[in-house]
Amino acid sequence: MYLFAFPIKDRAAVRVNEIMNSEESSNTRLPELERLKQELVSAHAELRKRDLELRYLQEDVKRSRDYLEQLIFISNHNLQEPLRKIVTFSNRLLAPGVKMSEFARLYVQKINTSSLRMSALVKDLVRFLNLKRDDATIASINLSEMLEVVIADCAAVIREKKAIVSGNILPTIFGNPIQIRCLFYNLLSNALKFSRERPTISIFSRRAAQDDYYRHPELTDHQYFCIRICDNGIGFDEKYKAKMFMLFQQIHTPCDLHGTGAGLAICKKIVEDHGGFIFANGIANKGAVFTIFLPVYNLSGERLAESISAGSCLDRNDMEDV
Repeated sequence: MYLFAFPIKDRAAVRVNEIMNSEESSNTRLPELERLKQELVSAHAELRKRDLELRYLQEDVKRSRDYLEQLIFISNHNLQEPLRKIVTFSNRLLAPGVKMSEFARLYVQKINTSSLRMSALVKDLVRFLNLKRDDATIASINLSEMLEVVIADCAAVIREKKAIVSGNILPTIFGNPIQIRCLFYNLLSNALKFSRERPTISIFSRRAAQDDYYRHPELTDHQYFCIRICDNGIGFDEKYKAKMFMLFQQIHTPCDLHGTGAGLAICKKIVEDHGGFIFANGIANKGAVFTIFLPVYNLSGERLAESISAGSCLDRNDMEDV
């Protein structure tokens, strides 16, 4: 915030000391001292201005946080209550034995379906808004072990669809275990859900190579793990890439496939909160590939710097060493 003010003040102060300690005549020193005094006054005024701006910014952030807390509470309670009543009463009307014309039953069913979908949207909105509020301790996470837990969570669907899930040994990272589990669960469940034949899902990782830094300007001068999740599902048209990770944006018709469109937005937020980025490639009716870059941390939890000069690429076999 004071990046521009401090150097001016420091240089002026040093120059004042130099002049005072020099043997220059008073006639020579006075104009220079006056000019430096003006610089110091200007620098001090700039510092006060920046300090005031910072205080206003902090107050805005606090107000925004308070509004967010209110929005989460309203979404989780006030909005859900009327939806629960609509679903309850429409279920009673649809119960066996209730006399109703087919015309009326059709519209009550539509009310019930729309209410359930609205309830799911509100729940996913709360999940999305709550991501930053999860203050669980950052910990070392063995992604291979985490993936086993997620596969166990999806075991029923995997058995039902006779899915094949394979991959290599995943690295250990630093992060929020709850959020990382949510990330892998969303991606794996999507691969299982959006499939038309026996799902084949592969998950593998490597260290980011020199070419990755050239292709993806999002990567900074740090080391990254590259994790890819590939499937043979329904895929998507590349023209929808820009919409895929937007909240409540669906690239498949809701009547064909259930979902609110919040899952990938949540994945993107989790990855970005961990200092990485995610993108997807796909071919309609062929499959999709989700690529995640997550930064490499050392044992003290600091990012490892990466030299991307020629010949500095890391081999994928090195990844278990960190």
